[in-house]
Amino acid sequence: GEVERMMDTAPDKLNKGGRLCVISFHSLEDRIVKSAINARYPGQSARLIPSVPDNLTLSYIEKNYGTTPGRLDLSLSYGTVMPVSIDLASDFQLALVGSRGENRRRYVGTFLRAIERRLDPVSFVVDLHIVDNMRRELEAYEDKSSFVMSYTSDYSDVEQVVEDVYDRYQARVDQVRAGGVDMMEFESYIVVLVNSSDAIKAISDNRELVNHYKEMASQAEEMRVFFLFADVANEQVNFNGPELLKNLRDKRCCVLFDNATEQKFVDIPGAQQRQFRAPLEDGQAFVAVSGGIDKVRFALGD
Repeated sequence: GEVERMMDTAPDKLNKGGRLCVISFHSLEDRIVKSAINARYPGQSARLIPSVPDNLTLSYIEKNYGTTPGRLDLSLSYGTVMPVSIDLASDFQLALVGSRGENRRRYVGTFLRAIERRLDPVSFVVDLHIVDNMRRELEAYEDKSSFVMSYTSDYSDVEQVVEDVYDRYQARVDQVRAGGVDMMEFESYIVVLVNSSDAIKAISDNRELVNHYKEMASQAEEMRVFFLFADVANEQVNFNGPELLKNLRDKRCCVLFDNATEQKFVDIPGAQQRQFRAPLEDGQAFVAVSGGIDKVRFALGD
């Protein structure tokens, strides 16, 4: 047949380094193409084209991409099939934005499991502060004293948490000024997980806290301080809106859990809205990047 003849002659017509691309439309054609290639190149195998698995796990990411101290690889990009990372050493903030709460809560669970499975008394020590909502969605972590320094479901406690973290941040800045960035090598990672929209408002309404937060954000490189705001509404932030939300929007430090055409928190070019018009599935999200968004799948299991 025509497919057999094509596979018999086409490879000989390629220039050196050329590639033959065959698109088959059913299993019979696929079998003919594979058989012809195997017969021409016995004992060899083609390099697999990487793809994002539907059932992505943290173990899969670690096995195929390795691990780096201080870096949490929670998701894979559909565009590059590479990890989209949170670097607790040099990143400072991330917002989880959207009304589809279940996917957002799953992402928080993945974030916490990734920390817990990587804990090491020497290379990966985490001091986690959780400010939960009134539903106490994260109360299962209240007694995990190995890395949870504080847990509260009272949103007003966030003010004391931020002040305590700011004091530790200032001490680290003094250390670095005295001895260089190497002084941070054996310091713990300070992580603040704010799972309450009321707590976000409490920070934004406190001018002193906002100034402290901005100061930490401006000198966050290698300070090992990280804030995760896990309950940010997918709403437009006006010019006079909360400083904290404006900072997160402008820096595009956010994971988006609503469909591309529904986004209000960040601006998305029309071309990308059309490109990503398909509804998000469980375990999918968008990551805001410079100039637009990137579609990712995040791990749902260990």
